[in-house]
Amino acid sequence: KELLDEIDADQASMFGRRFSSVSALLKDDGDDREVTTKRLLRLALHRRTVQILSTSDPVLSQRKALRIRALVDFIWSQSLVLGLKDTATDDARPKLVQLV
Repeated sequence: KELLDEIDADQASMFGRRFSSVSALLKDDGDDREVTTKRLLRLALHRRTVQILSTSDPVLSQRKALRIRALVDFIWSQSLVLGLKDTATDDARPKLVQLV
């Protein structure tokens, strides 16, 4: 609903499906006390979405749809780059938790 001023209903629906798909991909049913790559990325996706949708800046508030789409695409690409792995690999890449 929030994005209907900028894009049509079909596009808004598509953005919603993309957001839901990425959020579901990052859902982690593991130990609630453990910080994982999936959890950090999902938290970033949800928190940043709230920030984007709640902005009152006159310039930024006119571009919410594009910013949401860019955020979803960025989080998706980061999940692929990081491989959704929470252990260091043989090529010595650090875990996401170590980078934060």
